[in-house]
Amino acid sequence: MGTISRNERTKRASTIFAVLVVSGLSLAACDGVQQPPAPEALASRSSALSTIVISGVVSDISGVTLGDVQVTLTGGAQATTTTDFAGNYSFNVAPGSYTVTPGGFCSTFEPSQTNLNNLTANATANFIGSGGFCNVQTFSGGLSGSLTISGSVTSGGHAVAGVQVTLSGSAQGFRVTDEAGAYSFKVNPGSYSLYATGGCSSFSPSIANLNSITTNKVQNFTGSGNCPIAPLALCPTLDTDFGFSEPSTCNNISSPDCAFDRSSVWGSSIAFDFANLIFTDCRFGHWFTGPNALTSSDITTYINDLLNFTLYVFGCPATGTEAGPLTFQLIPRAFAGRTFTTADVGALSATYESAIAQALSDAGAPALTAAQNTAVNNQFSFLAGRVPNLVTSTTFSASTCP
Repeated sequence: MGTISRNERTKRASTIFAVLVVSGLSLAACDGVQQPPAPEALASRSSALSTIVISGVVSDISGVTLGDVQVTLTGGAQATTTTDFAGNYSFNVAPGSYTVTPGGFCSTFEPSQTNLNNLTANATANFIGSGGFCNVQTFSGGLSGSLTISGSVTSGGHAVAGVQVTLSGSAQGFRVTDEAGAYSFKVNPGSYSLYATGGCSSFSPSIANLNSITTNKVQNFTGSGNCPIAPLALCPTLDTDFGFSEPSTCNNISSPDCAFDRSSVWGSSIAFDFANLIFTDCRFGHWFTGPNALTSSDITTYINDLLNFTLYVFGCPATGTEAGPLTFQLIPRAFAGRTFTTADVGALSATYESAIAQALSDAGAPALTAAQNTAVNNQFSFLAGRVPNLVTSTTFSASTCP
């Protein structure tokens, strides 16, 4: 099998995102290339003599800022953006009347929207989200100081990602361990306590007291009972199967270049095969038809999430996503507030495994071994346990099947 060039990888990725037809819906130009504004938008822009800024911060009920929340502007202008890593968003607009509405990610927001009438100056609209995926945050507090408290969480010699390590005492905060099981706080001299929760049934030590520290400290935890399995670390194998190689530094965590390569070759192949199967599956028919169907923007976000999910499942998460996805991202984030059934989750898991098999077959690569399939199933079971609003049922929540 010949080596795939970067141009070919780019072409493949563009093919996947350029046009996606879902039940008659054409999703165009979703490859991240900004489209030129419509003529009327240009005319409006050129006629504006001044601009104002509408901005704000989206956080959860505990004050943790929320990145990647969709914020929509309507009224005198229409636009959509997503919050950055620190929960910030902004729109540059002409004076006028506007409505700002957050959506997705959380089940509810307070307020649900903000009306800004007859604006002539900059305005702020903050939102607090709750429910849904809002509880899946990776950090809070402990961001500044002259000392470092750090460590890792392991079980059976393997790193445990997704464990929350909570800091209390002279400073408060938490971290969610990354793919290497690591966490780190920046603090000033003082006395602190640390404890770990989530991911495993119990941890040793249960509480770590660090009294009157004046130097950097390392505090490790060992988890036991129902810990998530170690990453598959199959990324180098898939690289070879699909005809290209990456440096060994990308074997566990993908740099932006490695993430691009893998997403545009085998990641996109798996995501595309999965999307084709889901978009034509009547068990999920209402995802794509009816008043509550996914929008084209929702689908763009969904495909991107599927790519990150694929890298995570095979053990080489993209840089910046090492602590997740800690939820079952085969469910679109736009549906965070909906109730899902165990039948939904089971069907999505089985369909994803079919997509993996199809992508490998299309590449002329060997299928996953029984042990590897078992590992994938175990990962899905662990992640599925974190699906909000999950109920035990044999009924599909969005079925259009006869």
